[in-house]
Amino acid sequence: MEASEGEAIASLQSLILDLPPSCIEVCPAHPTYFVVGTYYLERGADNQTEEVRPSGDDDEEKADADSSEAKAASPQSRNGSVIVFRLEDGKVHLLQTIAQPSAVFDLHFQPQQDTSDVFATVSSTGSISFFRLSPPSHVVDSTEEGRKNVATTISTLRIPDMDEDVLFTYFTWHPTIRGLMSITTASGNILLVQVNDEYQGVRVLNSCVLQHSLEAWVVAFSPPSAAAASSSSSPMREQEPYTLFSGGDDSALKYLTLNLPSPHPQEENTDDDDDDDDAEQELTPPFPAVTLKDHTAGVTAILPLSLLIPSTSTGPSPNSTPVALPHLLLTGSYDDTIRLFLIHPLHITYGMRKASLLAEKNLGGGVWRLSVVGTPSVTTTTKVTTAQADAAAETIILNWQVIILASCMHAGTRILRIRGSFEYSEGEATNETTSTAEIEVLARFEEHKSMNYGSDWSRVESNLYLSGTARRDNEKADDHSNRENEVVCVSTSFYDRLLCVWKFKIPE
Repeated sequence: MEASEGEAIASLQSLILDLPPSCIEVCPAHPTYFVVGTYYLERGADNQTEEVRPSGDDDEEKADADSSEAKAASPQSRNGSVIVFRLEDGKVHLLQTIAQPSAVFDLHFQPQQDTSDVFATVSSTGSISFFRLSPPSHVVDSTEEGRKNVATTISTLRIPDMDEDVLFTYFTWHPTIRGLMSITTASGNILLVQVNDEYQGVRVLNSCVLQHSLEAWVVAFSPPSAAAASSSSSPMREQEPYTLFSGGDDSALKYLTLNLPSPHPQEENTDDDDDDDDAEQELTPPFPAVTLKDHTAGVTAILPLSLLIPSTSTGPSPNSTPVALPHLLLTGSYDDTIRLFLIHPLHITYGMRKASLLAEKNLGGGVWRLSVVGTPSVTTTTKVTTAQADAAAETIILNWQVIILASCMHAGTRILRIRGSFEYSEGEATNETTSTAEIEVLARFEEHKSMNYGSDWSRVESNLYLSGTARRDNEKADDHSNRENEVVCVSTSFYDRLLCVWKFKIPE
């Protein structure tokens, strides 16, 4: 990447946190609020370093591994916190800090709308903690303390029969099945677990659905298909196959198909071996996992893109059967490169590998996290051709665009625009004929002086019109023209404990 590529952005506000920030996410239910997790390794008597996160440097990674082995026999000395902030008029206000006995490695809010005020964290001691965010309008206590204490702890759970020395590195919620989580570990395992509706019990569905030879850093479920998204007969299509993707320090991108089970309430942890065996058998993949070896270093970020095809007069008709699109998958790596893959689900290809690398770009730093800004823009057109025997054939041309927020470790934050297209016969998207894509750096934020591990954007402070979104009723026309496609972001960096607020405008 050219050093000057993309517009250089300056911060609106910056502040120093008490502990190093490891993760950040805006609350979808209350988007004025966001939560930061912190991760701190206390200095021991031998004056060990505070290296607690991978740096992408081989020597430092080896030193950290040696340090971890030396400490294996001693109690863990990591701790952390959960910090709640409010972002209003471009200014950050710290509201609440909840100390944690273990370091917080990752946090995410639940994707289901009615529980999107609940978030979970995973820790350095193999625990999962659940919290609920209740802003002032939802808090009965009108005192100053009540207004600030907006997050409450629901529970902290442990995986049955799992030792405390297991370090959870990342997790993700299933997009439609409530309480279904996949978790990565420093030992390279990918777990599937089901948490009950009260967050008081957890059941292991598969203790090693995917395996990496080194640390597993990231896991992701495929988004709901067009068929599932358009279904009005059932709020969840639990039996529809999904793809599970994972990445690790072994430079491998792995994926497989799962026939996910219907969720069922679990009142408490169970030691019933028969139940556990049934659960694992139920989630046995129908095909072996596929490994892609396009990365030259560890795979640290995976972001499946969700594209919904519009029904228009120039595209598929409203009454046509929704098509099954191949997976568009963004990945990040220690090799400083973001990549875009087109991957056909194994349940469509009957277990055959069908994947291609569409585009890649060096971003100048290890790509640790990726997130979509706004909603991907998708348009379709129809091309009529004459096939054999003079029969007319329709080809659908799908053009798409997405804005990406990338946390790039020592290089800071990047705003990207990714554009692509592919052609397919109506109803046969899995047999696309051509696929193209390009990645463009729009902006860069480089005030962080250490590892940028987490960034997110404000759904309230920003003013996006990427997909024809209607203007707010109370918004003046001149305000609209001045702020259209303006995005407000919050980014963090680890060793300098810096949190910054900044904004940029997406060019036409």
